[in-house]
Amino acid sequence: MEQQQISPKKQKALEKVKRANAELAKVVREEKEQLRKTQDRHKYMMGGCVVKYFPEAYDFSEQEMNRIIACAFRLRM
Repeated sequence: MEQQQISPKKQKALEKVKRANAELAKVVREEKEQLRKTQDRHKYMMGGCVVKYFPEAYDFSEQEMNRIIACAFRLRM
């Protein structure tokens, strides 16, 4: 069997699809980056608040801090 030739119209459509997929991937990547930046800002802000009002936090391990924070959320008024 001979290999079929792709018509110019079909080739042009395939190129449009490739460009659209590349654009979609770019937009998804930018949205993920923006979400990650927002989450990082929130994380650093929360960490700063904990250290500001609880400077002894540097002396505790991660597990101890998790227990303290979990207890604080349980005792919320």
